[in-house]
Amino acid sequence: MPVQINLTPPENTKKNLFSWIQGLGKYILLIVNILLFFMYLYGLFLERSNVLRAEKINVIDSEIRTLRDPAEKYDKMQKVASRISLEKQTSVDPVFILDFLRKSTPSGIQINSIVTNDFRMTIEAVSKDSITFSSFIELVSNEPRFSSVILTSSSYNGSSDSYKSVFEINYTK
Repeated sequence: MPVQINLTPPENTKKNLFSWIQGLGKYILLIVNILLFFMYLYGLFLERSNVLRAEKINVIDSEIRTLRDPAEKYDKMQKVASRISLEKQTSVDPVFILDFLRKSTPSGIQINSIVTNDFRMTIEAVSKDSITFSSFIELVSNEPRFSSVILTSSSYNGSSDSYKSVFEINYTK
């Protein structure tokens, strides 16, 4: 009797292989979905932690600004104090000038007016003779606290036999 050999695979093998692949695919899809779900939860966790970090950074930044404000105020006060100190060093007090004029004005000179603006004082004086006035101007010019003494006008009044002179004192160094 002849032996019959069937080389084609049986029908049920194809069905078994197909159902096995289908079953495995379901499990793979289930695992992928579970992984995607956990990845979504992890993304939410990372987003929340970034929000918390941003809030912490804002809190720290505001604390730094509150600490910086007094430092800036201190620096501004230091600048103002140094400007005041420099001003004191480079200028002469007008009260000093008036006291100096009171002490050094000879008896033959009468001061009629004193006008101050900025660092300049304009003085109008009358004297009986020009020699007394020139010695007074020389005395004022030799004061080291004055930067310059300028005689702006001088005139002789014949009716009163007196000299009227106007001079400026600049009192910045």
